Amino acid sequence: MTRKIKKLRLDLPRIIRGSGTLDICHLQKKGEEFVSTLSYCLEQAVILSPEPDVAQLEKHFAVCVGPESLAEFIEALVNTPFWTAKRSHDGHLPEACHQLAASIDAYVGFKAEPAYHSRRHFKEVCLALSVLLQSGQSLAAVDSGVAAWSVDDFNCWILLLAAIAHDFGHEGRPNRTHGELEEQACQLAADYMQAGMILPNGAMEKVQRLIRATEPSLYMELVKMADNAGKRIDTEDVMKVLLVEADLLASMLPNYGVILGKLLAEEFRPQLPDLADLIDSVEGRQAFLRVHPSISPNLHRLGFND
Repeated sequence: MTRKIKKLRLDLPRIIRGSGTLDICHLQKKGEEFVSTLSYCLEQAVILSPEPDVAQLEKHFAVCVGPESLAEFIEALVNTPFWTAKRSHDGHLPEACHQLAASIDAYVGFKAEPAYHSRRHFKEVCLALSVLLQSGQSLAAVDSGVAAWSVDDFNCWILLLAAIAHDFGHEGRPNRTHGELEEQACQLAADYMQAGMILPNGAMEKVQRLIRATEPSLYMELVKMADNAGKRIDTEDVMKVLLVEADLLASMLPNYGVILGKLLAEEFRPQLPDLADLIDSVEGRQAFLRVHPSISPNLHRLGFND
């Protein structure tokens, strides 16, 4: 079983691209070319279309999430046009994102990473968050009724910090108590960010509140909150929803998500073999999609529907 999962992990980009190729597949993902690759994927992912193509979004993930370090990935991501346009608010926040990513790289070092909750997952979440934020920005430009789901520049950076840190120190197992691993991530993030980073007042506390919202059992509470709030939804609640959706987006993709489910099952199997078997089954996949309906118009617009 382990050999099969390792093969799936290594073959992920080839499997996803199998149904077609992207114009940018020939680019080497280094330096400015990687920034161009990410920029292209972000732009293509949110093009307004009456029939959004989730399969195309899946290919973008396969192209963009590769073997580079987390710090290299974040450095390229924050240099895309979407993120550089947001730098005027606080010049320290982009550097804080890069420093935090570098701290996670150093923390992991040469240790074996969990099959699912590795730095690959961190990159997937940061990419998904960027796509969701850009989707909200594009929606607000044409429909004032969903303007609440377009986050201002400062809070976009706070969200990116939370996405980078949300599984910091993850041990590759389920929570033993409510919010245990999320609280561990909060503490590690605070230890590293407060040690040598310049952050606005209250930023660290907001990052921690967002991370705590990713506790899996809280998802339906977010669904109910968003339904009840409607257009009057609070900005921080919007941020919580977008971070949680970014955390799950790659797993919702049709082929990519199946492979990620196998990696999550690999993590859970030593302690919870029955749950691992369920996660790795068709029934488990269907149940996951059923109990995680899309909440935000940002995610709906990308082709993810209830």
